[in-house]
Amino acid sequence: IRHILIALNSCSDAHSTIDVAVELAHRLEAELAGLFVEDINLLHLAELPFAHEILSTHLQKRMFDVAQLQRSMAREAERVRQALMQGAEQRRVNWSFLRAQGQLVAETVTATKSMDLLVVGRDCQGAIVGSPPDETVGKIVQQSSCSVLIAAHRNGKGHRAVDIIIDNSEAAMYALQSGLALAQMEHLPIRLLLVADSAERQEALKKRCRAQAAALQSAVTFDSMPNISAAIESLASGTPVLLVVGYESLVGNYVLFKQMFQFVSGP
Repeated sequence: IRHILIALNSCSDAHSTIDVAVELAHRLEAELAGLFVEDINLLHLAELPFAHEILSTHLQKRMFDVAQLQRSMAREAERVRQALMQGAEQRRVNWSFLRAQGQLVAETVTATKSMDLLVVGRDCQGAIVGSPPDETVGKIVQQSSCSVLIAAHRNGKGHRAVDIIIDNSEAAMYALQSGLALAQMEHLPIRLLLVADSAERQEALKKRCRAQAAALQSAVTFDSMPNISAAIESLASGTPVLLVVGYESLVGNYVLFKQMFQFVSGP
């Protein structure tokens, strides 16, 4: 993994997402690019003659001020740029920052074409209320041209393990590399859930994973899974985990994605 992209839009805990991306970039010796997308739909909405905003402090209604909205977006972009710059420079990570205008999913997906890994916050969403975080993140995951890491705020609850669900695809090997780096960051044991439909393929996958994990000092265990559903079900009775998924059949399967999504942040 040489190029990491971080999506920086409307996440309640952007600093934690930046911390994860910066530390990954540092450990993997990768370049880090930040992306902030100004929501074009919100700007178009603000231009409509019947569009109003409600002031929460006085419960008053007033016309949208497009110029004020643009200034607000610019301030938010500068805030996250400064946070990214400070974090990256502290860890001596090469970084860049792009401010784009468009739709969050489309702009993010386009930016992934030249990337190896995308880091996105669990609650990342567009500026217009009504787009659930899991729907927005799900669209990004399914359309992305690279592997995706979903970073979640832990609300003070530490994880006890890193679970990595993988098959034998190249995308899975990127996920394995990211998961191993996360385990080193948090000093956590690792459980590899190997998805393969035969004992021979599971053994070959285990051998391939063991070769990548050989230099790691964390405890690594292997669990064989006949399919992705079984792997997801095995998470239900587990302890709070960081979940890394490298499984190509998850792409395009929104039902499986929603089942997996609830485990991203742990209990």
